[in-house]
Amino acid sequence: MNEITVGKDLIELLGSAMYRDPLAVYREYIQNSVDAIDDAIKSGALGREAESRIEISIDNIERKISIRDNGSGIPHSKFKGKMLSIGGSAKRNSSARGFRGIGRLAGLGFCQELVFRTRTPGQNVCELRWDIRDIKQALSNGGGDEGLQDLVENVTKFQTFDSDDYPDRFFEVQLIKPVRVGGDILMNIDRVTDYLSQVAPVPYSDEFSEATKIRDHLAKLGALQEYQIFVNDDANALRKPYKTSFPFSETKLGNLTGEVNLIEIEGDDGMIAAGWIAHSDYLGAIPPRALVGGLRARIGNIQIGERDVFVDVFPEQRFNSWTIGEIHIFSQSLVPNGRRDGFEHNKPLSDLNAKLLPHCHDVARQCRKQSSLRNTRKRIESAMNRTDQLIEIIEQGALSVDAIERKKAEARGCLFEASSLLNAAEYDLSKRDSLDQRVAKQQSKLDQELVAPTKPSAVDKLSKSERNTVTKLFDLIYDCSSNQTNAKLLIDKILVSYCQK
Repeated sequence: MNEITVGKDLIELLGSAMYRDPLAVYREYIQNSVDAIDDAIKSGALGREAESRIEISIDNIERKISIRDNGSGIPHSKFKGKMLSIGGSAKRNSSARGFRGIGRLAGLGFCQELVFRTRTPGQNVCELRWDIRDIKQALSNGGGDEGLQDLVENVTKFQTFDSDDYPDRFFEVQLIKPVRVGGDILMNIDRVTDYLSQVAPVPYSDEFSEATKIRDHLAKLGALQEYQIFVNDDANALRKPYKTSFPFSETKLGNLTGEVNLIEIEGDDGMIAAGWIAHSDYLGAIPPRALVGGLRARIGNIQIGERDVFVDVFPEQRFNSWTIGEIHIFSQSLVPNGRRDGFEHNKPLSDLNAKLLPHCHDVARQCRKQSSLRNTRKRIESAMNRTDQLIEIIEQGALSVDAIERKKAEARGCLFEASSLLNAAEYDLSKRDSLDQRVAKQQSKLDQELVAPTKPSAVDKLSKSERNTVTKLFDLIYDCSSNQTNAKLLIDKILVSYCQK
């Protein structure tokens, strides 16, 4: 049997080639941090998740990113071996989020130096430094007999030192001089914060009206773990972006309705997933800038993929972007792929998607219903607005008797259309009441005008022959004008300048 050779080019695949989104670097290191915090809780070094602290520092002057946690740390005796292990992890088949042993190398493709540091109580600080410039130089040389192990030995440097500048127990990764990709996105604090608020395992916002109900639902199933993550010394820890209202456009807010579907999904081996879908006014596709659209997938409360991970489960893909919700997965049979932008395709994934179908179809039904109601409301508003306009024209008292009768008939028709549409629509009580009140007010006003004018007409001051001439002119203006509002304004001016002399 020939000896197996692992070439040095593999290191390039484990860096930038593994991750299409540079921000995924933050997810990978936070994933390792929360696993270390879980270990610290199990060992008693931390009491609970609320005592966790993950600090992210983005230094634009020094061009340096640091991610530090107060988890278990790594003992001196194991540090170098763990940091240089590639593709081997003791986390596989455990509850830990990372298990392939490659996530720690995510930064290799996105900086000039990648530094790992740790300390456990009573020990010195351990540091392992990767020089990515040396890696690129070695890869550009090509050829040679240098394998992966030789390359790693040549581009890494290990040391220990004592220092009061570091905590007694911590783990830290630093990206020195991150590459300028995507508009220097890795150093953009706003973009990083928006990304982490969606992806990281942080608590729900206090401004999210459904938070308590959802948290209680997930917590009883053991599917909710929340950690404290801080960016650039901000006193406030990150929160998920879900809120009762969210920006739908520059001028319009979307709103939750207060109705939330709590989801539990059973598999052959018991509960495999749980989650929630919060219903909104379903104005349309929620824009990405709102940070809340799409049915999201999470494992260990860390998001898998993006907002479209379940897009194929919806009867029409577009309805996924109208949706607000999460599915928390805790079956080890549902495995994220290497990039963590989706799942490995297997039978458990097919079963999960099949059991999500009814929930996604319900969202699609709600979307169609609200879209239909909005179209109906537009028709009701149009009929009501036309009724108001006709009443104002009748009140103007400038038309002939025949023209007034025609306007009255048209107004009755518009009001009948509005009433019929309103009676057929399935509005909630608050919206229905406001529209009913407006229709009743219009009907009352129109009834008064049908009996007698509410105020004297300006043309009454004219002689009979003048009145006939003027009203015929006004009839003609309304009949020939495509814009009745402008026609009324013109006639008002004529009435002021001529009829009231």
